[in-house]
Amino acid sequence: MAESHKRIDEAAKQIKSKQKLVESASTQIKAANDRATRMELLNEMLTPLSRDKKAVMEEMLRDIKTTNLREAYNRYLPTVMNGETKSVVKQQLAENTQNKSVAFTGDRPNKLSEAVRDENSSDIGQILYLAGIK
Repeated sequence: MAESHKRIDEAAKQIKSKQKLVESASTQIKAANDRATRMELLNEMLTPLSRDKKAVMEEMLRDIKTTNLREAYNRYLPTVMNGETKSVVKQQLAENTQNKSVAFTGDRPNKLSEAVRDENSSDIGQILYLAGIK
């Protein structure tokens, strides 16, 4: 009798584990079907739009639920077609762009030092100029 109860308990555990596997597989299938339905619906709606307007509309519809997608598309379409989308489109950050670095070595003579050299060709004039004495 105890042996049969043990077998029944093991069978129940196996059934529960199999049910969990079936549930997880069914949720994955449902998610895949939802994604496919959404992509099909988006492709159908966005096909007549130009490339830039399509990108704007995709950005606007990204967070909308699939059930409300057509309604949101019909609401946003006049705005996108009139070109009033500048407030909606986000600017991308330019973090990857590199600025040209310029090294300042101080070797280039400036006009003031050249003027002092011309006036006083001696070293005393240059020393006074570098010391800040006029």
